[in-house]
Amino acid sequence: MYRTYFFDGEHKNIVKVGRDVSCDISYKEDKSFSRVHACFIYDENIGLWRLIDGNEKGKPSSNGTWIFASHSYEIKDGTIFKIGKSTLKIST
Repeated sequence: MYRTYFFDGEHKNIVKVGRDVSCDISYKEDKSFSRVHACFIYDENIGLWRLIDGNEKGKPSSNGTWIFASHSYEIKDGTIFKIGKSTLKIST
């Protein structure tokens, strides 16, 4: 089953994913997620979203975000990444 979330860089430039209820996308039932596991950050200068592991302040997650990249990663339509037991797909 897929969950669908919509967000745009004009109204919000950081979208947090994690177990904490304060996250924009919360997976509180999945203990493999860190409190703030990953962030989507909108780069206004180039008009693109990037995915980073951990929070926006640079603290990495405990279990990693599997996109096979060690730095921020440009989000494109169809990007698939894994957090814990969950696989997420980006649609633009």
